[in-house]
Order: sequence, then structure tokens, then C-alpha cells
Amino acid sequence: MAQTKKKGGGFDAIFMFLIFGIFALTSMVLLVLGARVYNSVIQSTRSTSKLRSSLTYVTNKVRGGDAEGAIIITQEGDLEILNIPMEIEGLKFRTLIYFKDGAIMEQLLLDGIQFEHKLSEPVLKVDGFKMEQDGNLLTFTVTDEGEKEVSASVALKSRPKGE
Repeated sequence: MAQTKKKGGGFDAIFMFLIFGIFALTSMVLLVLGARVYNSVIQSTRSTSKLRSSLTYVTNKVRGGDAEGAIIITQEGDLEILNIPMEIEGLKFRTLIYFKDGAIMEQLLLDGIQFEHKLSEPVLKVDGFKMEQDGNLLTFTVTDEGEKEVSASVALKSRPKGE
């Protein structure tokens, strides 16, 4: 019995390698695109987490120091300062929170001691921090390097002085 040669065997092999190559190339492109999307999501999550952490810190300080007419926003030179008075073992202190040099800063002072910026501690580095007070509502807005803003408002349980 004579065997007949199959024609086009070389073409079939080339076609299979071509299909396999297209599959491999498509898989690599999808893998690279997926990795970029994943990195983008992670960066966004980190940025938002950093902003929310700074707001949580400030709002918890406010809630902890909420007393009748105690919490006010004052102006010291070019600095807008959140002033939170407190009493510890009969001594009166005040916590000052403000934004300077790319960070939210904090300073704990014994009442009567003069504020000095150089004695403050940075809480968290951010690109911007704004405070607003409207009656008993305090609103804090934090901005990151991508100009992304996150805000939080705290309603004081007590009323500001004079209301």
C-alpha cells in the first residue's frame, strides 16, 4: 500500500505557531495593562488613605476637646490655627493644630506660654489643609499632591462662645 503525502503540512505548522504567537502577545499586553491598572488603584487608595487619616486625627482631637466655647479657629500672623483647650490634672493646656511647610503641625502648650512654630511637631505631610468654622460646625479640607481634596465636618456638641 502506498502512502500518500499530505500537502500543506508546513502551512498548518506555521499557522499553528502564528495563532500561538498572537495568543502569547495578547496575553502579555493584557498582563501589562492589568498591572498598570492595579498600580493606579493602589496609588489612589494610598493617597485617599493618607488624606482620610489626617482628617480622622484632627476630627478626633476636636471631639476629644469639645467643651462649651472651647474650640476656636484663630489667626496667628499668616497661620490659621485650631485652638483646642484642655485640662490635665488641674493644669490648663491647649493643643494648636495648623498647616505649615507642607504638613499638618501640632503643638501642645501650657496655658500662658507663647506659641512658637519651631517647637511644633509634624503630624502628617499633605499639600494643603483648610479649616472653616460656621457656628458650631467645623469643616476641614485636606489636599494631596494630585490636587485631590477630602473634607470632613464636625458638629460641636457645645455652642461657640457668644451664641
